[in-house]
Amino acid sequence: MKSIALETAQELNDTLRANTGWANGKNFPVDHLHATVAESRWEYENIHGIYLTNEQHAWMGLWMGVCNRNVLRKRHISYMRPKSSVDAIGRIGLFTNTTPEDSVCDAAYLYLFEPSKFRDREIVDIRGVPKPNKVETLLANGFVRKDITKRGRQQPGLVDATGIERVVLVDEWQIALTNFPNIVPDTELVIRRTAIAELAGRISIMSSEVGENYIE
Repeated sequence: MKSIALETAQELNDTLRANTGWANGKNFPVDHLHATVAESRWEYENIHGIYLTNEQHAWMGLWMGVCNRNVLRKRHISYMRPKSSVDAIGRIGLFTNTTPEDSVCDAAYLYLFEPSKFRDREIVDIRGVPKPNKVETLLANGFVRKDITKRGRQQPGLVDATGIERVVLVDEWQIALTNFPNIVPDTELVIRRTAIAELAGRISIMSSEVGENYIE
C-alpha cells in the first residue's frame, strides 16, 4: 500500500481532483477493511459488507475520515457538493453543540481502492430503485435479514446469502462489497493536522438534525 501525507487543503484538493479510486475514510490508520453492518435509519443501508464511496464521491469519504466519530453520527452530517470544477472537497454542515475545530480529528486517513480489481465480480445495481423498494429488491437478489454481532451486541442487517463476492451499487455514492473476507487499500492518504485545520473553515453549524436528504 502506497502512503501519501498531505499537509495542506490545496494538496488534498489536487489529489482528489486526480482520483479514480473508490474511497473509505477513517479516523485511524488501518491496513485492510473488513465487513461490518451500519446502524442506519434506512434498512437498505444496513447491508453487511465493506462500504466504499464511488470515485466521484471520494470527497464524502474524506469528510467521514476528518469528522470525529466519537462526537458525531451519520445524522449529524450534511454533505455539500463541490460547487466548481476546481473544487474537489466540498463542504459540510454539522448538527452539534461543539465548534468545527472540536468536531474534527488531529489526523485523518482516506483509503483508495482501484475499481478494476473488482471488475469481474457480480454486480447488484439498486441505484435506480426507489428507496422504499430497495430492501425488497435486495431480498429478491439473495439477501436475507439476519442479526450480526457488533461490539458485543446484536445488530439487524441484510446479509448476502449467496456466498459469492459481489459489488452492490447502493445509490448515487455508496458501494457495498459483500462476501469479501477483507480488502487491502492501494493508497493511503494521511491528512495532517495542518490540512484539517483548513478544512474546519469549510464546516458550518446547523440548528436541526439532518434528514433523509443528507447530500446537498
